[in-house]
Amino acid sequence: MACQMTTAQKIAEIEASGLPLAYDGCHKIYFLTDNERRDDAGSCGYAPFHPATKLRELIRKSCGLVFVSKWGLDNDDFDHPWNIPQFAEDIREAAGG
Repeated sequence: MACQMTTAQKIAEIEASGLPLAYDGCHKIYFLTDNERRDDAGSCGYAPFHPATKLRELIRKSCGLVFVSKWGLDNDDFDHPWNIPQFAEDIREAAGG
């Protein structure tokens, strides 16, 4: 049985990944794992992108509906181990704020 990552561990993994982040300015934060996802997010109005190192800052300035997820092109993306669901109780504490 695989160990579940804590929210703090997920944040650290995303930050270390160097992946670009798409942010809607309110509460939707997506990590973009390839050029196809980057292009798709850009075409949906999410550009310019943010560096992964800004994840904690984006979480702290988001509203209470904040979540972090892999930009999804198919149903397999909803189960990514780094996804942080909406209403995760410890997301603000894990982001240092």
